[in-house]
Amino acid sequence: MKSHLIFILLLGVFYSCKKNIEISPNELYIDGGIKDELVIWKLRKTNSKQYPHSPTYKEKVKLKIRTKGITREYINGEIKYSKNGKPFKFEETLSLTSKNKNYYWLFEKPIDTTRHDIFPLKLESNNWYFINQFSTYGSNCYLKFYIDDKGQINQHELEYVNLSPI
Repeated sequence: MKSHLIFILLLGVFYSCKKNIEISPNELYIDGGIKDELVIWKLRKTNSKQYPHSPTYKEKVKLKIRTKGITREYINGEIKYSKNGKPFKFEETLSLTSKNKNYYWLFEKPIDTTRHDIFPLKLESNNWYFINQFSTYGSNCYLKFYIDDKGQINQHELEYVNLSPI
């Protein structure tokens, strides 16, 4: 009986944990903080709910970090960040509908040097998106997601870029 209770508790903990990355129409969450400049690609529309084999991209935005005053140092093998001399922790959740204090966006396709404080890409139904150029826990990653006709985001599992040491 005791082992059944422990098993049920462990299942509850496992299923209540957030994924390493989650996206919703209002926010982007990356476990461990958003320390990288990531890119979100909007694919050209297709008639398929399957990710295209040879995708073409319509728009591309890059998240940039406002780095003024942020420094890092290694302490006991760990990277510690500070901003203007005070401990600094990168945000794990980024709003897609309002300004984020330490981040801004740039259009890379079409090219536009205007800084956008609010996520400038319009997320559309029946469309595929791709997030890349970010890392979580030291591994380079990418994520594909689809927004269906009801506006629900169907997120694929996080995928890792495997690099050969050679």
